[in-house]
Amino acid sequence: MEKLMLLKPYALMLGLIALLTGIRWALTPIMHFTGPVAVYFLAIAVAAVYRGAKLTLITTIVCVIIADLLFVMPRFSVFSGRP
Repeated sequence: MEKLMLLKPYALMLGLIALLTGIRWALTPIMHFTGPVAVYFLAIAVAAVYRGAKLTLITTIVCVIIADLLFVMPRFSVFSGRP
């Protein structure tokens, strides 16, 4: 039971990140210019208040990875050499 209580904050943060990702994904056509990490500020702030530095660091890393994978446009392109 104690292990379950230790995992509860992490599950809460993953749920909050998933919710914010869904909101950001739904609002992408409207918010073209908003930075991808700005939407995750709420999750990082809640993690900082709720459990401290360790949960905040993990939440920040997960948010940055998700934002980079889902919302940042690729910085390169591949062109075929055929005419």
